[in-house]
Amino acid sequence: MIPVKNQWAIHLDVTNKCKFQCSNCTRMTAHAREPFFMDLETVEKALLSIADFATDSPPDPRNHSNKVIGLIGGEPTLHPDFLEIIKLYERIIPNPANRGLWSCGGKIYDTHRDLIKLIFGYENYNSHVEECIHQPMLIAIDDAIDDEVIKKQLIEKCWVQEQWASTITPKGCFFCEVAGAFDMIFNGPGGLPIEPGWWRRPLSDFQEQIDMWCGRCGAALPLDRRHDFEHRDDISETNLHTLELLQSPRVLKGDYCLFDKDNYNQEEAIKNWNPNRYLIGRYEKEGKD
Repeated sequence: MIPVKNQWAIHLDVTNKCKFQCSNCTRMTAHAREPFFMDLETVEKALLSIADFATDSPPDPRNHSNKVIGLIGGEPTLHPDFLEIIKLYERIIPNPANRGLWSCGGKIYDTHRDLIKLIFGYENYNSHVEECIHQPMLIAIDDAIDDEVIKKQLIEKCWVQEQWASTITPKGCFFCEVAGAFDMIFNGPGGLPIEPGWWRRPLSDFQEQIDMWCGRCGAALPLDRRHDFEHRDDISETNLHTLELLQSPRVLKGDYCLFDKDNYNQEEAIKNWNPNRYLIGRYEKEGKD
């Protein structure tokens, strides 16, 4: 794992409302009984707490030209105060190159496309029209791997934490965006306080989050992925039990596949495992590995 200050982006998870219910969504939106919307006061407080991350954090080891403060969901354009939120981005984050938007598009996006292009210098736009496959997040590594040494090695090199982002949710600050999503869906205790300089804190300050959520997560585990349009999640027994207690809509409908530990072979699974290659068509066009 790497410290938050060395990550290339920090997100604001402003809502989990989305027009899609993708399989194995990193935000697990299909399991939420009600959508959440971060209030504007928290958005402003969050942006102020990380404004200096854009300019004062160490260079990204993968040579990204700019650090990014991302607006993400769910689908962030579905937030009822979306236009007010992007005004806050414009006021608090001076350089458009440091402002990012993660979106799957839609009516509101199309209506404000020109403004969005003006405000955000970085866009991760995924309409889910291309072939898209998602890594299972709800197969707990604790359920799949008995060897504590191997488990620790896999978690320590988790691609999500090292290559993606940390996040701020309505419940606080997290060292990993998926950990923040787990905390929201599983009614966790929340993150660190939203205050200036939190992103400079050492990884050891996030140890309670690491201990609570990494074992429940499948991001670091070599696994087969699933097409987003299948509308079902891969879940292991521990997480399934909790989601049943929480009355997850997706679980109640039976739209899931239970992980079969007896037939899991880590050595086979790792052979062609490239979990960050989720947009197959795009990578084929660009000729990327």
